[in-house]
Amino acid sequence: MMKWTICIFLLGILFLSCKKDDPIPPAEEAELIDQKSDSSYNDQGNLSPQTKVLLMQEFTGVYCYTCPLAHGITADVISAYPNRVVAMNIHSHFFSIYGDPNVMGNLYDFRTEDGDTIVSMLGGVLSVPSAAFDMTKMTGEPDITSNSRPNWMGYVSTQMNLTPDVNIEIVSRFTPSSRNLKIVAKYHILNDQSEPLYYSLGLVENNIVDKQFVDTVVVDDYHHMHILRDMITDPKGESLDAAPNKGEVFVKVYNYTLPTDWNENEVDIVTYVHERTSKWNVHQAAMVKAQ
Repeated sequence: MMKWTICIFLLGILFLSCKKDDPIPPAEEAELIDQKSDSSYNDQGNLSPQTKVLLMQEFTGVYCYTCPLAHGITADVISAYPNRVVAMNIHSHFFSIYGDPNVMGNLYDFRTEDGDTIVSMLGGVLSVPSAAFDMTKMTGEPDITSNSRPNWMGYVSTQMNLTPDVNIEIVSRFTPSSRNLKIVAKYHILNDQSEPLYYSLGLVENNIVDKQFVDTVVVDDYHHMHILRDMITDPKGESLDAAPNKGEVFVKVYNYTLPTDWNENEVDIVTYVHERTSKWNVHQAAMVKAQ
């Protein structure tokens, strides 16, 4: 009886060690990061879907006194769904004084043209704080972006029940001397697609210490999280294929020089596969530390 117990235990360890969502094995990761250029091929092997990962875009500003409440909701979402949320906090020139760093004398200007493009392509943002979930219009909402904060956790829960039809693997290599960040992303199509698919890839930075208006006071040492720094691809996405077929794999290679005023230890690489016709729905997202 003891022998069978040990065998079952060992089999259980073997099963747990081979879960689909475990990190990429070192040999495969090394092979992927050594890719020299973009490529595509067909792999009908393992077509098991990964666990759904959500893209949560929060539209925010440094002079927005209610925005820290929304930051807290995003933190709660990440805590409730560990390793399943790609958070992106977007500041825009469209948000008037709420995103203007000069109002309080902030050190950094988090507004980007890429952020402006994302705001526009999603149909605009009526007020901050607002958020979008997989760039998908939620049931009951008039727009893709929502300022109904009490509903945000429910929207996340709804999206988490979906099964992705694209698997994403992403690896990186940072060279301190040149500050070059090499990024290799692999997108594996799991089901035939009748519509074009696009991918977007960008960089966010965490723990940027700067001023934030909180309730009725200015906090000088607020830790700004998930700040969109730059979209490496077109913010609207780059084409994978006009109608990708089951088993197709697309590998994309980028080299990016990190600015000297960015903390490379706090930079995350984010990517997501989405539509770009009459809607933007995200099929799957992924995030890794720049390393």
